[in-house]
Amino acid sequence: KHPQAENYATRAQQYVQEEEEEQELAGVGIVFVRAPDNSLFVKTIVEGSGAQNSGIQVGDCLMKVEGRSVYCKGIETATKLILGPVGTMVKMKFGRIDRGKRYVYSQSLVRELKATSAPQWQINSANTMIEGITTSQLYLECMQNGQAQSGRDPSATMLRTSSTRAG
Repeated sequence: KHPQAENYATRAQQYVQEEEEEQELAGVGIVFVRAPDNSLFVKTIVEGSGAQNSGIQVGDCLMKVEGRSVYCKGIETATKLILGPVGTMVKMKFGRIDRGKRYVYSQSLVRELKATSAPQWQINSANTMIEGITTSQLYLECMQNGQAQSGRDPSATMLRTSSTRAG
C-alpha cells in the first residue's frame, strides 16, 4: 500500500462527506435582496413555507439570526446562520417601516426547504426596495449562490428597469 494513495482516498471520502452534509442544509422559504449597504430585505416568500404564514412581509429588513447581527453584513453571513439541518428551528429578527414608524419583531422558523442555488438579487443603486418608495433606474445583478463577486462576473445577468414605484 502506498501512504500517498491512502491519503488521497481519505481526502476523497472527506470531500464526499462534506458535500453530503452541505446537501442536507435547509432554509426557511425566504429569498432576500441585497442593498448597496449589504443590508438584506425580504424579496419573496416561498409559497407553502413556514415563512408564508409567519407575518414576515416583503420589504422587511433582516437584522439578526440566532442573536447575531447580520445587518449590513451581506448574504454570505446570513446564509451561514440561516441554513441548517432539516427540521431544526432558527430565530430571526426583522425590522419594518410602516406608516413612518419602525417596528422590530422576532420570528422562529423551521428549516424545512432544501437550500437551492436559485439566483439572489443585488440592488446596485442607492435606493432600497421598501414599499411606497420610488426607485429610479434600478439595477439588479443576478448573484448565483448568493456569492458577492468583486468586479464583473461575466456569467451574471444584468437587468435594468427605469423609474418604477414599488408596491
